[in-house]
Amino acid sequence: MDYYKKLYDEFNQVSGSNIVENLNIIISITRKYADAIRLLQKSGLLHFVLEQLNSSFDTNKPNYRLVLWNGIIYNIIFSWVKTDMHETNEEIVNKIMEALEEVANSVIHNSLI
Repeated sequence: MDYYKKLYDEFNQVSGSNIVENLNIIISITRKYADAIRLLQKSGLLHFVLEQLNSSFDTNKPNYRLVLWNGIIYNIIFSWVKTDMHETNEEIVNKIMEALEEVANSVIHNSLI
């Protein structure tokens, strides 16, 4: 259980406004704790990671845009873990940034499916 606490603590230390830098940190942490993350996936408990990410926002004023971005990042990263992380850290960060840009552009042009 101490292993999961370390994972939780490291994720909680990610802060700042530079999204690429934050994603690189998150990907490094994910790679470091991949075995623990896989166990959480197999146990059906991985959703607690997303809940923790979302709980870092002011719960009195939900910021749905940030929740959306967290969901995108969460789903890409944990799909990457599930498929054995073949992409490099840089490649997966680029894929996340492309997905975020695509969604942002879709929202701007009101064509989000």
